[in-house]
Amino acid sequence: MIVDEFANQCQYYLNMSAVATPNIDRPATPDPVADPVTYVQWAGDLYDYAQAWDNVAKGVRNQAREERARGASQAPPVGGSPGRRKFPLPGKYEGKIGDTAMTFMTQCQNYLTTEGR
Repeated sequence: MIVDEFANQCQYYLNMSAVATPNIDRPATPDPVADPVTYVQWAGDLYDYAQAWDNVAKGVRNQAREERARGASQAPPVGGSPGRRKFPLPGKYEGKIGDTAMTFMTQCQNYLTTEGR
């Protein structure tokens, strides 16, 4: 469940960054009575799945940092400041606990990370 939430948050971040989300298939959960080796292999595959999402999100973040660094070294155009794409505010918190609260908190963290305030 934690890995699924992590992947959902990475997907949310990519959507808000206007980046196409990759097609990363989640490994199928093995039968609970399967042998331990199969279960350990699945856990490793699940880790790789989460890493794949993390790597895509990190790549987008690094690209944004590089673009900001390039923009900071250039003079603003004559006639006004450069256009800035704003990250949308998180949705309204409904006061619920559990996944809804975690999603809201992650959206807030993504907003603060992107906006820098």
